Amino acid sequence: MSSLLAFCITSKVSGGEIYLVQLLRALDDAGWQVALAGPPDNQPLQALCQENSVRYVATDVGPKLGKKTAPAVLLKWRSNQRELFRLIEIESPDVVFFQYKLEQMLWAGATLGRKVVIFEHGPVPRAIESFPFFRRRYNRALAAASERFAASRPAVRAIEARGFSSRIIPAGVNKHQVRSSLATAHETRQILESMLPDCTSIGIYAGRLTEDKGIVKAAQAIADLPGVGLVIAGSGPSRKKLEEIADSSANIVLLGQITNSMHFAAAADFGILLTSDPGEGRPLFALECVAVGVPVIANVHSAAVDDLIHEVGLGPVLAIDPSAPNSISSAIRTVEKFAPIELDWTTAAAVFDSAVRSP
Repeated sequence: MSSLLAFCITSKVSGGEIYLVQLLRALDDAGWQVALAGPPDNQPLQALCQENSVRYVATDVGPKLGKKTAPAVLLKWRSNQRELFRLIEIESPDVVFFQYKLEQMLWAGATLGRKVVIFEHGPVPRAIESFPFFRRRYNRALAAASERFAASRPAVRAIEARGFSSRIIPAGVNKHQVRSSLATAHETRQILESMLPDCTSIGIYAGRLTEDKGIVKAAQAIADLPGVGLVIAGSGPSRKKLEEIADSSANIVLLGQITNSMHFAAAADFGILLTSDPGEGRPLFALECVAVGVPVIANVHSAAVDDLIHEVGLGPVLAIDPSAPNSISSAIRTVEKFAPIELDWTTAAAVFDSAVRSP
């Protein structure tokens, strides 16, 4: 049996974290011994691991590298590095899996005596390009990795731009959740209709509540549409603005953070993802909609949406220009449900397994 230790040093849980845990679950089913190293205070991530039978290992490596955390990361660089190597030595996995830039750059090609895998979701953040210290270490990590994987074509292109090859791992969807969501869709629809009694068409969004995800624009447009409602799941900096919209419109309902958005997606008429986030990889929420036969209204200008269409076809995705007048309302009037598309994590695990086990 091969063992794998994945690092996921983040304080939140969104698409990337869900993707990783689901992949680890599939690898566990395929015979790998897996563990995930994350912050001791990230209770949602720990709960997600427990739900998927993935062993959680608390680590003080972090915080995840970002614009606001960069100074703290630099001040803590040496202690982060010691903790990273200490944990790898204690766990002694056959394969080390780095998802975030800090994990990759702390390692930056040091000799570990085991395979190291780098996994990317989307384009490289501008901050890494801007600072030579980070850029050199990131490039060194890419060069030294045993394997480089990507969750999306934008991530593949970002790695190739640095002169390295990578393999794309297709996202799957939890098949048990799909079956359960479809089986209870009628009852869930009644719940949604009780929340939105004057709406005959109900949409859903699940994910981070930020401006670049397009959710504020979507809520503003749907708030003025008679007979159309929108349920919003998630948390983030745009929550206050969305609460203001919901307070003034009976068409908008905020669900807060939920563990199974697919449950609600299966009962909705459409999903909506107007993302303009350049760092968006493969949008897991949109894939969950597709897996239960619910069409997704999406931003035509997003590379992630282009990826989604490439993967599932034009039928399940209605790509629009959100800045065009009435584009959202016109799309809502034309969407239709379809037969669910099967997206199995087994394929993702097989791609990873065959690449990593090869000499």
